[in-house]
Order: sequence, then structure tokens, then C-alpha cells
Amino acid sequence: MSNDGPTPTSTSEQTMANKTDLREFDMPSEKAYYLQRTQVLGEVQAELLAWAKRRFWIVAIVSVCVGWFGLRTIIKDLASDELKDARAASARAEAAADAASGATAKAQANIAAYMSTVDELRTTAASLTVMVNGLQEKVSGMAAAAEVLR
Repeated sequence: MSNDGPTPTSTSEQTMANKTDLREFDMPSEKAYYLQRTQVLGEVQAELLAWAKRRFWIVAIVSVCVGWFGLRTIIKDLASDELKDARAASARAEAAADAASGATAKAQANIAAYMSTVDELRTTAASLTVMVNGLQEKVSGMAAAAEVLR
């Protein structure tokens, strides 16, 4: 084969050039048919492989996107149940804290009233002690006077 003519640039031009080259040889028709069939099968295989590669990347990208968003949705659904339970528990805890705060305020008011009552009782007890001591002195003084009178 000579390299005198223009060189083919595309696959179809190469195919035409190869077909032309095959016709120049003297070979049995069965062998020519087999070679042409092999050549066509190779071209079809190359085209199918290129098509499959494009489709593979498209499917891969779509699968990754669907997988990512699907996984996020599943995690979000699982977490939403837990978050809902946590929010409900938080609300119950806040209500219990408010109730405890009210009870604490009431207990502090009762303690203040009790302390006031205790202080009043101490003051009253102190004044009664003074009165009793004064009465005892009077009784002692009267007892001493009655003894003297006897």
C-alpha cells in the first residue's frame, strides 16, 4: 500500500479507505466477507462502547444524586422523630420546672411566714418570762411578808 493519497481523518473515511484497500487485493469472497464482517463488528463494538460509557456516567451521576438525597431524606425522617420526642420532653421539663418554681416560691413564702411567727413567739415568750419572773418576785416578797406576819 502506498501513502500517496490523502490520509483519512474520520472513522467513516478510514472504513471507506479500508474497503477500497480490500477490493484491491485478490482474495476469495469468503475471506473478504469475513474481513468486512470483522471490521464492521469492530466499528459497531467501538460505537456501542462509546455509547455505553456515556450512559454509564449519566446513570452513575443520577444514582449518586438520588442516593444522596434519598439518604438525606431517610436520615432527616429518622432524626425528625427523635427531635420531636426531644422537643416534647423539653416542653414537659419546662412545665415541671415552672411548677417546681411555683412550689418553691410558695414554700419560701410559707417559710417567711413561719419565721415571722417564730419571732413573734420568741418575743412573746421573752416578755412572758419577764412577767413570770416579776410575779415570782412578788410572790416571794408576799411569802416573806406572810412569814413575817405569822
